Amino acid sequence: MRFTLSALAVALAAALGAHAVDNRLLYNLPADVDPQTFTVSFGNACASWAPAIEAGLTFQSFQVQPGDFQGNNADTQAKIFCTWNHDGDTSFPSQVSFTADVAESVGATPA
Repeated sequence: MRFTLSALAVALAAALGAHAVDNRLLYNLPADVDPQTFTVSFGNACASWAPAIEAGLTFQSFQVQPGDFQGNNADTQAKIFCTWNHDGDTSFPSQVSFTADVAESVGATPA
């Protein structure tokens, strides 16, 4: 019984302390823009996003993964995110996503 309670306590602590967040959103790439060009445009726009800078946020990261969640449409769609954070705090509650606004600014549309 002692082992079972210990194992339960460890499992509960791990479950409460661990969280994985998938910030990726699926977007259609602009017409006639290849994934590499889109990645550069989206990354540059994300890293220099004026509303985030004006709010005093710190750039955290961006990601562009060609294709949908099943790995299809790699030339026309991508899973993307653009996140900033408060004072360098990279934990989830302090993350601020500008994905939709940045995507729109470079001509991508929600899939």
